[in-house]
Amino acid sequence: MLIFRVAHEYELLYHEFLQAWVHYIPVAADLSDLKSRVDWALLHQNEAAQIVARGQAFMLDFLANGDDILKKILRDNLQVALPVTPA
Repeated sequence: MLIFRVAHEYELLYHEFLQAWVHYIPVAADLSDLKSRVDWALLHQNEAAQIVARGQAFMLDFLANGDDILKKILRDNLQVALPVTPA
């Protein structure tokens, strides 16, 4: 399934690993470019199929290894959120 991802202010934890035009087709928050993105996908079906394949491969890997990925994200975020105090 080809994903058209609408820009928004909220992110899920795994979104930082996804790349526009690699794993999904980006769409403006106001949907102003939706028609042109769909038209592109219809005219570039081979490239769109490659985006689908990469997106599916990412999600399968994430589902198989998601615990490790989420632990890393949480560790990284905690390191940023919590100041390190000198010993």
